Amino acid sequence: MEDGWNHPVQQPNQGEPRKLTLRAAGSLQLSQVMPLALHRLLSLTVGLTSEEAAGMMTTIEPFKNILIITSDSANAIRKILSVTQLSVNQVNHPVSVYAPAARETCKGVIHQVERSTDPATLQQLLTAPQGYTILSARMMGNTTAAIITFAGTYVPFTVSLGGAVHRCKPHRPKAQICYKCLGLGHRADVCTRSTLIRCPNCGHSNKDEAHTCIIKCVKCLGPHRSDDATCPKKLEADAVVRKQAFLKRLNIRKHATATLERASHRGDLSPLDKEVPSRGPQESRKQPEDPFPTLRREPTPPQHKESRPNKPSPPKKVSQPLSQKHIHRTYRDALTPRTTPTIPIYNSQAYQQHVEAQPAPPPSAQPMESTSMDTTSEAREDTAPQNKRTRTENDEAQVPSEEMTRTFQAFMQEMRYEMQLMKQQITEINHTVELRIKTHAKELFQPIQQQMHALKVQLDAIMQKLNGQ
Repeated sequence: MEDGWNHPVQQPNQGEPRKLTLRAAGSLQLSQVMPLALHRLLSLTVGLTSEEAAGMMTTIEPFKNILIITSDSANAIRKILSVTQLSVNQVNHPVSVYAPAARETCKGVIHQVERSTDPATLQQLLTAPQGYTILSARMMGNTTAAIITFAGTYVPFTVSLGGAVHRCKPHRPKAQICYKCLGLGHRADVCTRSTLIRCPNCGHSNKDEAHTCIIKCVKCLGPHRSDDATCPKKLEADAVVRKQAFLKRLNIRKHATATLERASHRGDLSPLDKEVPSRGPQESRKQPEDPFPTLRREPTPPQHKESRPNKPSPPKKVSQPLSQKHIHRTYRDALTPRTTPTIPIYNSQAYQQHVEAQPAPPPSAQPMESTSMDTTSEAREDTAPQNKRTRTENDEAQVPSEEMTRTFQAFMQEMRYEMQLMKQQITEINHTVELRIKTHAKELFQPIQQQMHALKVQLDAIMQKLNGQ
């Protein structure tokens, strides 16, 4: 039953426009052609009907010099794929039309493959592990490396080429370099500055082939060729391109995972399609199992929640201190600051007076091992008036007199005057040192200036003789 909730009303991705890419070769610059004129030219060249032409959309990308074509009609797509040339201003220009790779694809690279292997032969010999699909394969220029396009967002660990197992690594793209203008980010066949041809050795843009080359890079101004792969600017551009490719692969993988989850909820996928393969040779990417399945509780039904009595909320947990040092610091800060008492025993002078005021014991007296409470209380009563008197004398001694205040103020005034004199002396010394340094430097540089003037006169005489000859 197609209710639109558990089952889709229509198949996903149905009715989306199909996309093609038209790449111009030679000297044809698509950005110099009017978009509407290019649309009409393509429709007339292919022979599309009025309905097919109305359903076709074209977009020019000037930096890549390509034309993006979208259409809902399968018949129009087949006609456009057969185009090999376009006549612009009565000049035939070769073009190539192909279907771009799907969004949810990834590329891998294998090495040690025979050079100039045909793409059809290469794709026929390649075999991917279970769970992977090879969409296309081709050689990378005149090298022994082959690039393979896989469906999905994961590259297999190994692939088989005619029975021989090859290690497959993710493709790490590099920044494109133009061998015409020596710029980065585009190729020579799509270079918009077709009239500018530079020398790769020195960057000379003149068409004169007899110029003298001094090896210099036009990008970093270093002593190497402009197309050197070790150029610092080229390496920076490679790093940027690789980072962009990595982020794009992550976004595509996230989008693919979300699409699979939505499709699995709708019931469109089989159990085999729900597992996303990993880059391992034999294992698939699975979620780890629950280590404690018995501890998982089932949710409480709502009817039991209503009958459950209300329990008091548990007390809030007090944040525990981090260590014993934290406890000590907190307790120490909570205490009041200590103040030194003013009793005579904390003052050495008052304590000495207190000791002298005590009556000396008789020489015949023997030290007692223990005294009674009555004797101790009597001694305390006898010494109490003396302690009060001594404390009062000490307090009076601590109060500064007017004479001491005047003496201290006069001393401070003398110190300020001496400080001002010292500042003036330091300023005079600095001025004298600067004058001596300037005089000494002038004495040193004066003979050097005289020698330079004599050399200049000799050079002028030599130049006059050369001009006369």
